[in-house]
Amino acid sequence: MKKALILITLLFFGIVSSQVISGPPSSCKPVLDGKAVDELTLEVLTKWCETSPLIVQCDDSKRYTLQTFQVNFFTMKPLVNREFGVGEGGIPIRAREAVAKGMTGDALILKDVKAADDKGNAISFPTMSFKIK
Repeated sequence: MKKALILITLLFFGIVSSQVISGPPSSCKPVLDGKAVDELTLEVLTKWCETSPLIVQCDDSKRYTLQTFQVNFFTMKPLVNREFGVGEGGIPIRAREAVAKGMTGDALILKDVKAADDKGNAISFPTMSFKIK
């Protein structure tokens, strides 16, 4: 009886541990002019913020169209995190103005992101951050 219980336990944990739990990708890059951007300069981030719809390519090699998200812009000097409300398909004008005045080290932060892949499947991302280099 004891051996059977141990065997059942081992089988259960073997089955559970072999299941892959997938969540949203951990890293995404803006897509500009059809290409994922590796070097995120102020000029590139400003141009991406002005596009609609906003598209990102993530570490799962898929592209996602951003639909709704909370917009924040974090500046290093002075150390400030400003909230700009909800973006629906695009970055709000006040946030775009803040990004245009950004400097190296500042970051555009999108929270509670709802997006869709190229097949229309919905996905949620807790946060996306785009740091100016």
